[in-house]
Parts: sequence; structure tokens; C-alpha cells
Amino acid sequence: EGSGYGNWEIDKKLSILSEYGRGDVIIIAVEHGSEERIKEYIFDNDNVANGSEGKKYIRFITDTLKPYVDQTYRTKKDRDNTGIGGSSLGALISIYSGFLYPEVYSKLLIFSPSLWVEPNNNFPMMNFRVPFKTKIYLYGGGQEGSKMVKRIHIFEEYLKRWEKKNLFDFEFRTSINPEGTHSEFYWSQEFPRAIEWLYYNNTENPVEVKPQQESIKN
Repeated sequence: EGSGYGNWEIDKKLSILSEYGRGDVIIIAVEHGSEERIKEYIFDNDNVANGSEGKKYIRFITDTLKPYVDQTYRTKKDRDNTGIGGSSLGALISIYSGFLYPEVYSKLLIFSPSLWVEPNNNFPMMNFRVPFKTKIYLYGGGQEGSKMVKRIHIFEEYLKRWEKKNLFDFEFRTSINPEGTHSEFYWSQEFPRAIEWLYYNNTENPVEVKPQQESIKN
């Protein structure tokens, strides 16, 4: 609350979903480093940001934050009940996290990912004898620049390639909003649909969660 860019209204969305038995999800929000967010969310790519710290961020989330949450709250600790996600650069670091720690994260919520950082989709991956089943919900807006939707579709093709190489067992769903801009308002609208598909396998009768009217800033 109080962000100049608005917010996802996650608390309100989960409250409504819970009325339909689909809100028993614990969401842990991590504030980014503001002007340092590019360096914070980039994984070992000094061409984009000198001194990129994405590795540290992923290790913090995986090795420090998740264990703390599991010890403090009554969580289901297994990978089938654990996911990671975000928007823009937060979506990018979530891709890195899911690919590097598939034994921890089985669900990836990827909104408007900053795939320009990895134009050739050279994501680091671990090679396991038995590929992990991973669900990915991809979202992009048609008004997020000329390449957002195109890059998402290219990323889809790479997911299929990696699956053929037996690196992963992917199940992914893509949602494109032709009117969507790169903003919290549209990510907030998409959030309930992503949660329902990722955690409840529900696509037939998604709960309609109406967003607040998009604010107009002068």
C-alpha cells in the first residue's frame, strides 16, 4: 500500500478467492532495492548491470527466507506447494530461481518478464536425471512495447525445446491481454487467474475478481 505505482491488491484478491475455497495460499512479498533493482535481479550478466547480484538474491530467498517462513508458519513445505513469481525484473529472477532450484519451486508466476535481458534465452539450468514437473503461468500485455508479446512467444518455444531435451517436464499456460500496459493494475487483474491455475488447476470457472478502477495520474 502507498506505492506511487499502485499495487496488486493481493490481500483483497485472496480474500475473495478464499470465499470459494481457493485462498489458502501464503504470499510473501519482498520489496526490491528501488534504483538498485536491476543489479539485484540480474543473474551474472555484467553487460546489463555491473556487479549483478541475482545469485545472492536467489540464495537469500531459497536458503534463508523460505526456511524461516516454513519454521514460523504452518506451511506445506514440499515443492508441490511452493512457487515463486513476480513481474518485470521480478519475473525474470523468478525464471532463474525456478530453473536453478526446480527441487524447491514447482510453480512459476511470470508476469511481463524482462526477457530483453536474455535475448537468446541463455538461462542457466541444472541437469537432473529425472526432469521435474514445473508449471509456468505466463502473462504479457499488448501495450507493453513492440516486443513483449513476441518475446513471450519465443520463450514458449524454448520451453518446448528444453522439454524435448528432457531438462524439464513443463506445463505452461499463456495469457495475453491486448490492452495491457506494463503496470500494477493489469498484473493485479491477472493475479487471481494465475493463482487458480497454478495452485488449484482451475480454468473452467475462474472466480471473477473485479479490480479497482485504474487510477489516472496527472
